[in-house]
Amino acid sequence: MRDAAKEAGAHADHAAECVETFLANAREVGVIRTIAGSEHLLPIEAVLEQLPDDSDDGIEHHHEAEAGEFAGKENADAATPFAPESPTMTKSSKGRTKGRASGALSRTCFVVSPIGSADSIERKHADLMLSSLIEPALEGLELEVVRADRISKPGLITGQVIEHIAQAALVIADLSFANPNVYYELALRHAARKPVVQIIRTGDKLPFDVGQYRTVEIDMSDIYVLVPKLDLHRQEITRQARAAMDEGGNT
Repeated sequence: MRDAAKEAGAHADHAAECVETFLANAREVGVIRTIAGSEHLLPIEAVLEQLPDDSDDGIEHHHEAEAGEFAGKENADAATPFAPESPTMTKSSKGRTKGRASGALSRTCFVVSPIGSADSIERKHADLMLSSLIEPALEGLELEVVRADRISKPGLITGQVIEHIAQAALVIADLSFANPNVYYELALRHAARKPVVQIIRTGDKLPFDVGQYRTVEIDMSDIYVLVPKLDLHRQEITRQARAAMDEGGNT
């Protein structure tokens, strides 16, 4: 995992912190469970199936009750911890796996973004991307745009955020600043095989493993370069979003 963090652009001195952040988040939402005395990474779909309909913190309340049930499922799915097919996925007529958003999230676009603290460069960047590019670009698709700080308080990733990542009709991931949490959430989305569009500032390094996916580059080096191209960037985000949703997921 440390090697993966370094390949994603994290500084060598921060690799251990990235791993600890991932493990802490995974334990918090119940993706990592202690079964028979050792920790196991459970399939995300199996965890989501156990979320109660009337509580956002249901994962924590169900840990002990689910241990026995997950023990059997973990043995069955050990070879493929993030199985491509799940109750929320179907096969297309051509045999390609397609994601199907469920319930209230079927018309939602979840934005994965480096948010940062108030008045930070990351927050200003995130707000600009959201209000000037993403929201206008998705108006014609009739998608409700949601960002993490609008549905949960700052801190460890909650079950509600995980549910949006796994079940939203579309995810747009802003890879600018090489934020470790963004790459963590993007990995969960890729594992779920659901529609995703990546965006990034021109000049920021795009790791090889995610460089194969559709990525919209935004030149933000100068306001005089950005402003004249806003419409073009919006059109490209719209085009990529339509294509991702038509395809149904990552192949």
